[in-house]
Amino acid sequence: MIDWYARPSASPGASPTDQGNGLEPEPLYFPISVTKLSVLCICTLGLYQLYWFFRSWQFVTKERGRGRIVGPLLRTIFGVLFCYPLFQHIERTARQVGSARLRAGWMAVLWIVLTLSHRLPDPYWFVNTASFVPVLFVQRVVNDINAERNATPARTGFSAWELLVCALGLGIGALGLFGFLYYELVPPDDY
Repeated sequence: MIDWYARPSASPGASPTDQGNGLEPEPLYFPISVTKLSVLCICTLGLYQLYWFFRSWQFVTKERGRGRIVGPLLRTIFGVLFCYPLFQHIERTARQVGSARLRAGWMAVLWIVLTLSHRLPDPYWFVNTASFVPVLFVQRVVNDINAERNATPARTGFSAWELLVCALGLGIGALGLFGFLYYELVPPDDY
């Protein structure tokens, strides 16, 4: 195992001169604030989780220097199969840097159950909308790991693209809610 986990100021691949000139080390995992992650997951109706998994796997494969056979895209598409290895990798790193604890197995099981709950009958499928909650707990640990390394802080501001995606997601969600309420409130004979 690489020993730079034990030295928060050391960055993988950075020369000793880079660390002395005030450069911040690269974050070990995808840096995003928990608040921003939750807003984006809610506004995109949970689709932002896919982007989160993709970016997280990009950071892991970059750090490990392998994973080209099953790259970040395939690991994201088959997230139900690959969420536990990602969470376990983050848990292992958190233990090595002395950061907050993560229960990778429980978070993976909870995420899988919530993600697959969309197959439940009405109205229980709505539980699926909370599938991003385990990701928030994992991201909190990720932010602690990055902070222990004195890496670039988690991004809190929203870019123009993120605001556009939020607006589109909220619009689609509002239309879906309107359609649901219309169907429930208007008797079938009227349409």
